[in-house]
Amino acid sequence: MKMNIKKLSLATLIAGTLLSACNKPDEIKIDSEGTLYMATATEEKAKFNLFLADTAQTIAFGAAYSGLGFPDSDIPVSFTVQKDLIAAFNQANGTTYLPFPEDAYTISSLNTLIKAGKTTSVPLTISILSNKLNRGLKYILPIRLEAPAGAKVSSNLQTTYFRLENIVRKETDITDLSKLTVSQEHRDGSGANEASPKLVDNNAASKFLLHTFPAGFWAQLTFVDAKVVGGYRLTSGGDASERDPKDWQIQGSNDGNSWTVLDTRTGFMFAARGQTEFFEFPNETAYKYYRLSISALRGNAIGGLFQLAEWRLITFK
Repeated sequence: MKMNIKKLSLATLIAGTLLSACNKPDEIKIDSEGTLYMATATEEKAKFNLFLADTAQTIAFGAAYSGLGFPDSDIPVSFTVQKDLIAAFNQANGTTYLPFPEDAYTISSLNTLIKAGKTTSVPLTISILSNKLNRGLKYILPIRLEAPAGAKVSSNLQTTYFRLENIVRKETDITDLSKLTVSQEHRDGSGANEASPKLVDNNAASKFLLHTFPAGFWAQLTFVDAKVVGGYRLTSGGDASERDPKDWQIQGSNDGNSWTVLDTRTGFMFAARGQTEFFEFPNETAYKYYRLSISALRGNAIGGLFQLAEWRLITFK
């Protein structure tokens, strides 16, 4: 029996087409398809820190399009600053955030676009002058995404409470740029295992030790060029706490003879062995010489044992 090849081919083609149509997957969508939201509204992205600086620092925000697809056309989006939400936020979260002062920030714009084929908007920025803020306070700026006509907005991710947690100074440890001298050296000389170089070796496990602590003891760091120092770190030694410094001054000089007192501490007690403490003081003057003048120890009298693991100088410039 002869078979009609044309009819068979046509039937095969039709069957294949039907089978292909039956196996074609449905278009996948999720419940939030096309919903707009602020990615920065999540807890971990809403908090930030700034450096203390004279120039503005910026953070970005915008809108996002959720789901597996893309918008077919541009979506205009707008935002509003909602300072009236701050009191309720503080009450609900047990916080004490303050609104950003008007002269401390600028917003590039409150309007932008999610362009066709994109899932995030053209970013907007908040520029903040940290030197206009109090370092000891925390600030908040609520910004809300407004719903465009015909669009859905996530109620949970509609508002970002931008929260400034800390203003941090840029610190530079300049100890290694200096030369150390002391008014009294270890009894076995500067090459001993616990001699004065251990005071600035950047190793908290080593220490400088004097078996006989003298009245008027000082350690001095000398720089080739004058430096503006605004802070320092001291690290306690690894054993007997009675050897720790208790009363001291930090002094600055440009001739090595006339000294200006920059910081005074009395009755200070290290809480643990190998503990590093940071001390800050106001200073805008550059000095070539810095002295740590220690007048009293925690437990030992003049003539007793003295120890200190580290002394580091910090500049904020």
